[in-house]
Amino acid sequence: MIENLQTDRLILRGWTLSDFETLAEFLTDEELCKHRGGAVDRIEASNFMSMLVGQWSLQGYGGYAIEERSLKKVIGMTGLWHPYDFTEPELFWSIFRGFHGKGYATEAASAVRDWAIEVKRLSIMSFVSPDNKPSIRLVERLGAVRGTDTTLRGVPKHYYRHVLQSQH
Repeated sequence: MIENLQTDRLILRGWTLSDFETLAEFLTDEELCKHRGGAVDRIEASNFMSMLVGQWSLQGYGGYAIEERSLKKVIGMTGLWHPYDFTEPELFWSIFRGFHGKGYATEAASAVRDWAIEVKRLSIMSFVSPDNKPSIRLVERLGAVRGTDTTLRGVPKHYYRHVLQSQH
């Protein structure tokens, strides 16, 4: 069961079929997805949406649609992703075109981080591309501690361990 989270400006909620076009528009955008391994086609976007939803049944956590309260519009995604080859869940975030620079990613990722650590009692991390300067700034703003750099599926990544702000 999906546990919705709320912040002052955002509702983090489960995905619905009516969100697909917005998600597919993001996932098929080469510029916005360059740090995610590149854009995908609509079939892969559909599979990705199913994965976000399916993680909830399999793991008890998963991906959220980020809805901006005043706009009643999905503006991004965040949550926890835990594929079979990860030893622990990864906190991820992406903000869709037109909504960057407003602090939405930090607000959403902070809410998920706190919920994951305090409520679910999970140890969580994030992989960030070395050339993704906005995400590096965000993960450091979240108070994550940088660990040993790694290679994820053949791609160099920075590794960050998340802690509650009060633990940092």
